[in-house]
Parts: sequence; structure tokens; C-alpha cells
Amino acid sequence: MPEAKAVGGVTAADVAEGLRLTKEYLVAANLDREVMYGAEPTKALGLIDPLQKDHLSRLRSR
Repeated sequence: MPEAKAVGGVTAADVAEGLRLTKEYLVAANLDREVMYGAEPTKALGLIDPLQKDHLSRLRSR
């Protein structure tokens, strides 16, 4: 994972947290053993903002 650096007014700590969450999401959505065998990626879906109901609905319908 790249080293987090401050950018555009966002602190290095916030960039690092964003990178960590992105990695966690990608692993949960694509590399989780149960998901690879067809299970719903509930951990990945749990990382998405619950206020994005339309986006979550589209992801769950796939």
C-alpha cells in the first residue's frame, strides 16, 4: 500500500484511513472465501455509507 501523504487539504492521517478502508472493502468484496463461493459480501456492504440506500440496493441486486 502506498505511503499516505497529505493532499488537497486532507491530512495524511485521513488519507491513510481512506486507504485502509479501501483495502478492507476490496478484500471483503473480492477475496473473502465465502464471497468467492457465491455468498453476499455483507462485510463489504457494511463498509458503505448506509445513507447511500440507492447504491446499496443496486449492489445487493447483482
